[in-house]
Amino acid sequence: MKQKISLAISLVHDPSIIIFDEPTNGLDVITAKVVTDFLVDLKKQGKSIILSSHIFNLLEDLCDRVGIIINGKMVACDTVENLAGDKTLEDAFFDIYRQTTKEAI
Repeated sequence: MKQKISLAISLVHDPSIIIFDEPTNGLDVITAKVVTDFLVDLKKQGKSIILSSHIFNLLEDLCDRVGIIINGKMVACDTVENLAGDKTLEDAFFDIYRQTTKEAI
């Protein structure tokens, strides 16, 4: 309920720029879908949405540009298409993670 109320409060004044941190975190599947659809509608209205999430398919569906932060540093920032190429964004993230940290996953 707190997540739902926070979303409603952040939108009540019809801002042109909206910042969301894990907007579907803690929501049931149905409510998460409603929120995702609402974010798509906001995008279609021309709103600027800054979204922090680790849910890659949500980012692929909503974002024009993606910044990847690893260990507190932005290591990549580009369009989903340029970052992912023919891979999923999740696979591209792990490739970037491996290159950046030299760690095996």
